[in-house]
Amino acid sequence: MGVIADGNIIEADDILGCMRTTAEAGEAIAIGKACYIKESDGKAYISDSSSANFFTGIAYAGVDSGADITLVTKGKWVTTGLSDKEIYYLGSSGAISTTVSGIRIGSADGTTDLYIDTGVNNEGSGNVGLKLLKMNPFGVLATNAPGFILPFSSVLWEMKDSRTTDGGATKVAGGATQQNGWMCKEDTTKALNCSSTSISLYTTDSGTTWSAPSSAWNATAITGADYTNDGLIVVCGLASSGKGLVFSTDDGDNWAQATTAPASVAGVNMHDATHGILIEYATGAIYWTKNAGVDWTDSGHTVSSHTNVQRAAVYCYASGANLTDFKCLIMQRRNGTTGSSGVVGTVEYYDGSDDSAAIYYGAATSYVATATNFTMLDNGTLCFAYANGHYSVDDNDIQSAQIVACTNPTDSVMAGGVMTTVPTFYQIPLGLCGIASGTDVFGKTNDTMQQYDTNKILISGSYRKLWQINLGGLV
Repeated sequence: MGVIADGNIIEADDILGCMRTTAEAGEAIAIGKACYIKESDGKAYISDSSSANFFTGIAYAGVDSGADITLVTKGKWVTTGLSDKEIYYLGSSGAISTTVSGIRIGSADGTTDLYIDTGVNNEGSGNVGLKLLKMNPFGVLATNAPGFILPFSSVLWEMKDSRTTDGGATKVAGGATQQNGWMCKEDTTKALNCSSTSISLYTTDSGTTWSAPSSAWNATAITGADYTNDGLIVVCGLASSGKGLVFSTDDGDNWAQATTAPASVAGVNMHDATHGILIEYATGAIYWTKNAGVDWTDSGHTVSSHTNVQRAAVYCYASGANLTDFKCLIMQRRNGTTGSSGVVGTVEYYDGSDDSAAIYYGAATSYVATATNFTMLDNGTLCFAYANGHYSVDDNDIQSAQIVACTNPTDSVMAGGVMTTVPTFYQIPLGLCGIASGTDVFGKTNDTMQQYDTNKILISGSYRKLWQINLGGLV
């Protein structure tokens, strides 16, 4: 005898031939919708290949929000309109589709029987659809340097001397001729291109034209830049004279040197057009500004992992009139020690009250290890990658790399210099990379990781590697 679900008779054999789970519905869900269970509240929601890339099971009956819902997680699901022998994947708004996506659901036996054969991929489990991780051919076509990647759109990207208009399938000559590049986060038609010592080019039209600045800055070495805010670019480095930080308020055409700041800076980030944090080169001292980068004040605090910071990434997510209004994450992209202090890729939390404290230990050996910039995805996940090397460079120096993703990057709490709450991190292996006697897998100065489409990233690495990865499964 069958049971009735939304007016449909589900035979006993169909129910017994599957595995099921029950949860409270977090929203109204119709019969046949692919769903996932959100681990933060334990409720069931409708899956989506773009915005909610998870799968627990298919709803066997339609329910209202707050009601119990049964999800078929394995075995036979009876429906209509299937194509025999086809593989079905998660589609949009809870639909299943033969279009490949990050979550495989199962295979069809005839036109009515779908056999669910995927693993449960609840929200929060970190089971990202890694079969979409691939090496984009533009990495081979463009360059073998561990340089920048500038995705002006989902298919229009630029690397040093190279440009693609079709998502990496083909290459044409590009106008960004220097080794370092950064993209404006608020307006992705704008970018900056620098040599190792000077500000060289800027664009405001997605790289169609690159222009030399009217006034520039020549440094002993450029160590980083921040282009978080449209209308303010900050470049830092080792000054040949004066202060180690300059800024532009006209898209990169004219530059002014900070009035008060260290002479050598390892990294900088502006929370908004007024407030920001920088890390002093070789000392790890933390400075802050509240007047758009004109003046920087020593906080009296340093990074705690190792002070010989040569390159740093900073993600500042709160600020105000007082130092203790600031909250940020700091990561070493390169450390200057020649010993085996494993600090590259280590993330530290800073709130203006004490020295920063580690919340994720990258522990990559300082001498040869490198890390990318921080990248914020549309779903609120903060990502970076780092490569772990040996103690010293030798003929066997093949490194391994990994992505690190934090789904709740603003959840840190510190009391009396001690961490009492830390956010959640996921580590995703990228595998072996580099070649014998190579060092920098990732460009330690520029934007080597960027979001090119919703929750999808590009990572530029040495020796013709350009990873193209969908991280939509992390929210």
